[in-house]
Amino acid sequence: DAEFLRRLSLDLTGRIPSPDEVNRFVTDPSPDKRQGLIEQLMASDAFIDYWTFFYSNQFEVTSRYYNFIGIPGRNLFYQYLRDFVAKDRSYAQVASELISGKGDSHKVAPPNFLVRALQQGDPVQDTWDFATDRFTKNFLGIRSECISCHNGAHHLEPINLYLSKRTRDEFWRQSAFMSRTN
Repeated sequence: DAEFLRRLSLDLTGRIPSPDEVNRFVTDPSPDKRQGLIEQLMASDAFIDYWTFFYSNQFEVTSRYYNFIGIPGRNLFYQYLRDFVAKDRSYAQVASELISGKGDSHKVAPPNFLVRALQQGDPVQDTWDFATDRFTKNFLGIRSECISCHNGAHHLEPINLYLSKRTRDEFWRQSAFMSRTN
């Protein structure tokens, strides 16, 4: 029970339980205490804080890099992700909103995801390529950056069998789709 409490607390809230919490849980005779703990932790502010932090890192809620991310947009995007976690919204719905985000990034949260792909001072194709890699990485779990410069064959076999069969031409076709964004 103590190990279960520790692992679950770390996995769901990023925090180690206090000694009092451990004692309460270990001495609780309820047969459904584990299910109750899961529900309690998932309803906690600590859960919302931890998973908002996770998604904030995933989607780079910062004002760094080329500094296209103004503080209003950064804060709006953070609140959007916090709301996503707090209201247990569908990841598919959020992904769709981020991919198709429209409007002023200082007034509407979803466009802030795409704004992070802008490559100031570089050829516009670099922005499309960077956006393509962001989308494949964040929503498909595939870091496609390697094939933006060269084919995957004879290079990526030890790392990623899927990408080892992909070509620059295929990546560029995906990037061409991104070129329609504004």
